Amino acid sequence: MNRNCLKRLLLALGACASLIALPVWSQPLNVRFSWKIKGEYVPFFVAREEGNFSRRKLEINLGEGAGAQAVLTSLLQGNDDVAIVPAPFAMTAISKGMPVKIVALYQPLAPLSIISLSDKPVRVPKDLEGKMIGLAVGDTVADYFDVFCKKNGVDCTKVKRVTMDPQVRLPQFITQKVDVLSSYATVDTPLIEEKLPPGKLVSMDVTHYGLALPGMAVVIKSSDIAARGGVMRDFLAAVGEGVEQARANVPAATRIMRKNWTASPSENVVRRQIEATLQSMPQNKSHPSGWIDDALISQAMALLQTNGQLNAGQPSSAYYTNDLLK
Repeated sequence: MNRNCLKRLLLALGACASLIALPVWSQPLNVRFSWKIKGEYVPFFVAREEGNFSRRKLEINLGEGAGAQAVLTSLLQGNDDVAIVPAPFAMTAISKGMPVKIVALYQPLAPLSIISLSDKPVRVPKDLEGKMIGLAVGDTVADYFDVFCKKNGVDCTKVKRVTMDPQVRLPQFITQKVDVLSSYATVDTPLIEEKLPPGKLVSMDVTHYGLALPGMAVVIKSSDIAARGGVMRDFLAAVGEGVEQARANVPAATRIMRKNWTASPSENVVRRQIEATLQSMPQNKSHPSGWIDDALISQAMALLQTNGQLNAGQPSSAYYTNDLLK
């Protein structure tokens, strides 16, 4: 082989090597939340603002959603790459055959509560009897209200249930059109507290009374665990840093959220949402943020099965993996 031929061959091999060295995923990663922006999504916005994604050569689009089911469908259709949804919705979808998996769980227990006003307080489940409760379609408390009553010896026939549009629940409660409301401590409770005199709101944590379900989770297509594992590991590592950065500087995290939130609530409400969110995300020195405890998944499976939302027979490993957090 003459020198010119050898030179051309080496150049060709070098070009091939440079192609092989290119990142596996160079397109933007579309991340879809299950609902509109709220303080609960703080780790993702902090991670983006602080450069956690860009340092890992990731371009991230953060988008609002219109419900967990719609977001999971969009994920499956390839319109989105990552879904941020309450874990029970993902588990129900997986049980029905949807090829997705939970790859991080930031809230081992969803911060659910039942709230009332001090003149008609609900401090323990039995206090619900004789009250009117406002519930919304798809609301976790609404879905499991009968199970909750049974677990706590409450006569459900003595509780008047009113199904309400999510947009009017808070005003109806504040004006006392209903006595009781289901609430997320990370979302609704700070909004309501700002509109009431101090001490007026009474909150009952339902996780202490048997309604213990996992909360915010990261879900991806099962095939992407292998196909885009490196990118997803980097994404989760960046979000994990975002959790700790928000924890270290809540005022800065509040400013970041309000900057990215059109017509956001007051600074006080956003800060309270973030504080409640961080409280719901335990610090574990043995594992990174988002680590999934098998016992929690098994517990959730049992509760979901009691309500017919989960098919029996699948192992807990069918619903989640920690492989991208190792």
